[in-house]
Amino acid sequence: SITHGSPRKHLWTYAVGLSDDYDYPDYNCPCAKFPGPSPPSFVGNDYYCESGNNGTYEWHFHDEPLWDGEGCGAGNNCCAQSGMPWFCRALPQEVDDDIEVRNCA
Repeated sequence: SITHGSPRKHLWTYAVGLSDDYDYPDYNCPCAKFPGPSPPSFVGNDYYCESGNNGTYEWHFHDEPLWDGEGCGAGNNCCAQSGMPWFCRALPQEVDDDIEVRNCA
């Protein structure tokens, strides 16, 4: 998650789903062939989500880079988002806050 300010204001999120083409409704990206849950309201549409896994969760998927806009399975819209891997976000006002990047695994 990428935020700025205090209290934190959301800028962008890079998320990971469990599978591109297996039905894991609680763990897939919202854009997957079998969609998972929508992101929290504070995230809105300001995120990229990709799995990198075109199989079951037992499959090791270390060879598919995330958020590159490539390698998504058929029927999956996660790679169709423009600008990947970069994001562009217009804020309602000019800010000079520090940016925080948090990575959770």
